[in-house]
Amino acid sequence: MRRRLLIACSVVGMVLVARGVVLADKTMSSLANPQALAGATMPAITGPIGASFVNGTSKGQVKSDNKCNFQVKLSGLALADSDQTPGTGDEVICIADFHITMGAANSNLNGSLVTRGEISSGKVSIKVALAAQGAPCVPTGGGSDTQQYDARLTCYEPDPAYAPAFTFPFTSDPTQGLILAAAGPGGFAPRPASNLIAVAGSNSQ
Repeated sequence: MRRRLLIACSVVGMVLVARGVVLADKTMSSLANPQALAGATMPAITGPIGASFVNGTSKGQVKSDNKCNFQVKLSGLALADSDQTPGTGDEVICIADFHITMGAANSNLNGSLVTRGEISSGKVSIKVALAAQGAPCVPTGGGSDTQQYDARLTCYEPDPAYAPAFTFPFTSDPTQGLILAAAGPGGFAPRPASNLIAVAGSNSQ
């Protein structure tokens, strides 16, 4: 069976909050029956915690849908503008970690989606159509057996040295992409060495 990724859990309006606190506002998620439950523990939320996101002043949202779209927005960041050129290493890094099940044949997988966003006047906007970027994402609607059952997003300040090895690099920018690995130790993207900006998500383990 061909590996397929489906961001099946639709997360709408989750607020990214600094210092490791998770706050959800008007959150909606689709329920799914996973085909397996085993999976490696989510990677630790690592710091150091930066001061570029100020609670009560800065804002952030992450959205995903079952049509293979992914979006992160941040504003009110105390960060210098980037050069507005993708792949040069001065972008904010956002990592979505997840577990997915793919039916009995493929069991369950760990994975990370690594995206980057340019900084302009304290704002970052990341919009990704995964299928268009070469990721094996299939929009749902036909009874797909691929379901996500854990998810968490962490965003970090720029780290020019950050260069994880991707299973599926984006066609438009190979410094972004998808990592998939069989459930067990590892299988997630490494953490950047830069400061943590904010975190959002839910974890059933």
